[in-house]
Amino acid sequence: MTLSIYIAVFLIALGIAADNLVLSKMTVNTVAFTKSGKALLLQIVLFTIQLQVLKYGYWFASLQSGTLKNLEKWIALIMLVSIALKMIQEFKFKTIHTNKTYPDLDDFLNIAFATSLYVFVMGFALRFLNIDQSTIYKTVIPCLLFFLTIGWSVKNFNSGKAIQLTKIIAIAMIFTGVLIFLINI
Repeated sequence: MTLSIYIAVFLIALGIAADNLVLSKMTVNTVAFTKSGKALLLQIVLFTIQLQVLKYGYWFASLQSGTLKNLEKWIALIMLVSIALKMIQEFKFKTIHTNKTYPDLDDFLNIAFATSLYVFVMGFALRFLNIDQSTIYKTVIPCLLFFLTIGWSVKNFNSGKAIQLTKIIAIAMIFTGVLIFLINI
């Protein structure tokens, strides 16, 4: 596998992980999570859910791979571009501040589902692009851990400009990763 493919996978994984951070910061006031002693536990649970969903996307694509032999790479690239386009659509969403003392389990489950959807599509697309599992885990796991650690340590990351900048960088990383895959096809 060439270095450019590793870079493409890394950029796409970083872009999705950065968007996950933004999405979680936009949907819930995280002060209650960080003041309670359960913030680290919740980050570990979210990381575990995302790893499972990544694997499910890869498995589901494995089931579909025999039927679409000639179109797999194009379907994968369209799926990755659709993630970036959806992120652009979400760009206009505003930060939602809640006044809850402690967010409900439903709030956390909404965040887990919303952030895992892109990870599922990424696992699916990377399987269709014939990226082996070891490459996926070597690139995706550090990216997810990096942004989960940032999300846990940056407790009051609700600055509108910082969120917009992170969104722009995440979208640019995904488009750059897709462009690298297009060049290598």
